[in-house]
Amino acid sequence: MVRDYGNIPGLYAAGLYINGMVAEAALEKTGGKTDDKDALNRALRAVSLADTPRGPFSFDRFGNVIGSFYIQRCEKKGDKLVNTTIKTYPWARAAASGPRVSAGGVTRSTSSTGRGIIPRGGAAMSQLPQLPQRLHHYAFVIRDHEANRQFFEDVLGLPLVATWCERVFNTEVQREVAYCHTFFGLADGSALAFFQFADDEMYERSKAVYPQIGRFQHIALKVDRKTYDEIDHRLAAAGVPRRQTDHGYCLSLYVTSPDELRVEFTVDPDDVETINAIRRADAHTELARWLAGNHESNNLERAHS
Repeated sequence: MVRDYGNIPGLYAAGLYINGMVAEAALEKTGGKTDDKDALNRALRAVSLADTPRGPFSFDRFGNVIGSFYIQRCEKKGDKLVNTTIKTYPWARAAASGPRVSAGGVTRSTSSTGRGIIPRGGAAMSQLPQLPQRLHHYAFVIRDHEANRQFFEDVLGLPLVATWCERVFNTEVQREVAYCHTFFGLADGSALAFFQFADDEMYERSKAVYPQIGRFQHIALKVDRKTYDEIDHRLAAAGVPRRQTDHGYCLSLYVTSPDELRVEFTVDPDDVETINAIRRADAHTELARWLAGNHESNNLERAHS
């Protein structure tokens, strides 16, 4: 526009251009097909663009835009009036307690209730520049290492990759305690780890205590469908009870260890990236909605009875 008309593109031109970018991204997901309206709509809502004329761009579950907002000042440069950006609010969105915008690496909370960890009128730090790379290990206290090893290594097929034997002074019991710490490896180098103590007192004081309904406390491991089916076959052959649940966004196989650690093995669906993009875009607004008392389900992928 500058070259052809001598004018700098404005808000309307940028908006129309972004409309085209959104349509193009959605059509790439559907292979250019528009006959399946539901699939096209899901693809449109899942669009998340990192670079547009207005910066990053996506939608929340209500179809509202999540993106950067700009405070501009009209200035005269030469013989033209132009808008100069003096402040940018990246990834602005509505939150439960009011708007939260990131500026200068700090997220300002406008909460008037003081609910939660952030004090009333306080400020929370922004997202880590570099997120943790992966799970290193998840630790759990058990009674019998050999029974546990048989379950995880012989039945499930997770290899024992490390055993650490230690004696340390424990401040809770004010004496030295001996324990054995085992690690069962996963593909990315992380591990499920387990403690067995040499004395019953430490076990009784350290073991997990579950509520009456304990199924919601568990650890979930991602696998491919071949491995999922292999684990299911192994459990069946060993006579170990298990259950399966299709959540819509993943298919899960649940099993409980001898010490009642609930382990989930989960397979992603083929369109997991589309599903994840939708949930990533509206994660804050959905949390706000639910906390405000609207407990309507947003899982349209799952079959509900």
